[in-house]
Amino acid sequence: MIRIKYTHSFRQDLKNLLESDPSSEKRVDQAVSRFVKNPNDTRIQTHALKKRLKGKNAFSVTDDIRIVFEWLGKNQARFLAIGPHHQVYPGYRKRKN
Repeated sequence: MIRIKYTHSFRQDLKNLLESDPSSEKRVDQAVSRFVKNPNDTRIQTHALKKRLKGKNAFSVTDDIRIVFEWLGKNQARFLAIGPHHQVYPGYRKRKN
């Protein structure tokens, strides 16, 4: 089981997310619960990040919402940010189809 620490900025991001979309609370809780039980659960698509966020990781809450975190040890993680791609990934631009 993974222990979680939360940064102040993560808490603020979460507050803003839930204010703008209260229905996302259940999905966030479910994704975090899955992460705590098994960070490699394929339903949350945990992955390492690159470029400016090298050394950090992320997992999916929804198609667009991600939680960015860093490992503090084998069984401990610190959540750094939560939100849509454009908010949590610096320089992210949505591709045009």
